[in-house]
Amino acid sequence: MLCDLHGFRRTAAALDPDLVMEFVGGYQTRVAAAVVAAGGHADRFFADGMLASFGTPTGHSGRGDHALAAMAAAIRILSVLGQWGRERGEKVTCGIILSTGPVIYGLAAALPGDPRQEVVIVGPPVEDVLRLDGHALLKQADIVCTAAVWERIGRVGGLPVDHLDIRRQADPAGGDLVAVSMTGYQL
Repeated sequence: MLCDLHGFRRTAAALDPDLVMEFVGGYQTRVAAAVVAAGGHADRFFADGMLASFGTPTGHSGRGDHALAAMAAAIRILSVLGQWGRERGEKVTCGIILSTGPVIYGLAAALPGDPRQEVVIVGPPVEDVLRLDGHALLKQADIVCTAAVWERIGRVGGLPVDHLDIRRQADPAGGDLVAVSMTGYQL
């Protein structure tokens, strides 16, 4: 999962640096809590983005229930950020990208000789979400996922999709993408 705030550069440019850090901290706290509550791991934050994984490091990645958990976390993130924005008196939204498949997950030193450890997660799903960040489809939808994620969710069931606006579009890299808009969905 990749979660990326909309309009962060504009917001950051208009705020005092201390307020920017307070805003980023509030964002990170809220999205990480939603991911953890759904059984995922908030693996890495970078400015206004978060990379999260589901099914790691347990070795069971790619199961349908992890795709469902990621979608549940995505819906929860949108809800929590919407509520936070209402409390702040401003719109706080993000785009979320989901992909699935095998990854290599572990810890590595940040720099040679540095005792700190960084989470490292690599594989096609990570490449997918990073490639799709900024995709035009994210301007039209709240969540964009690969067709593989959507198919896994469908096999597991349990996602109330009655009020979701769901569209399929060809992915230039091959396969299909599924765009999910939360319009009409009770957040």
